[in-house]
Amino acid sequence: MSEVKHSSVHQVPPSGVPLVPQLPTSFAPPTPRFSSAISPDPGSEFLAEPDRYALYIHLGCPWAHRANIVYNLKRLQPLLALSVVSIHRDQSKSWTYDGSSGSDATDQVEGVKNMKELYQKADPAYTGYFSIPLIWDRKKKTIVNSDSGEIIEMLYSSFDAFLSPELREVNKPGGGLYPEVLRSQIDILSNEIHLDFNWGTYKCGFAPSPADYDASMKRLFGRLDEIEKLLGHSKFLLGNHITQPDIM
Repeated sequence: MSEVKHSSVHQVPPSGVPLVPQLPTSFAPPTPRFSSAISPDPGSEFLAEPDRYALYIHLGCPWAHRANIVYNLKRLQPLLALSVVSIHRDQSKSWTYDGSSGSDATDQVEGVKNMKELYQKADPAYTGYFSIPLIWDRKKKTIVNSDSGEIIEMLYSSFDAFLSPELREVNKPGGGLYPEVLRSQIDILSNEIHLDFNWGTYKCGFAPSPADYDASMKRLFGRLDEIEKLLGHSKFLLGNHITQPDIM
């Protein structure tokens, strides 16, 4: 929604038990088919290199929005191409291109007409969801990852060697988006936001009964109240510098 598992928004290290959204309906978040990682490690299957990868996003999608935030905070434009799909879908229920609402008129990366074409270019046998965001490998002609949480983790530092010193995580005030000194707090808060707010809206929208709806709304707005309390004491959720929970 990586081999970069250290800050996974799906895990809370103190308990060692992965947290997954428990929705009170038949709706369940799809498991991403593509979950590899870009790494600066020379032996990596997907080595961090300039001009090799592209980020595909949808400006109306909250999951893609957080990837877009990190993309811009890190100023990755010179290193990573960006392709913006339309807010409209075609008959295959796939995001397409039409130039409306800030989207691209055409895909300048692979020249596909919609996300179905891109997914099936990566895997001709693919039959799952054509989700956004995703990272595309222009060299291997495949999708590296289609999980938004893992994508933002990769973007934190995978390309730092190609950025100017002030944009590298190690030189950021406060230690960057995932500072070691705050990692325990970041993991816990990120998961609370992920489960109660991000997926909380789905729990409300797909509630099978008024009672389920009321319970989901109570949890959602309870989390918003907790976030508001934190922001009453500091500029960002965990202090004076932006970290992962602020992007969630």
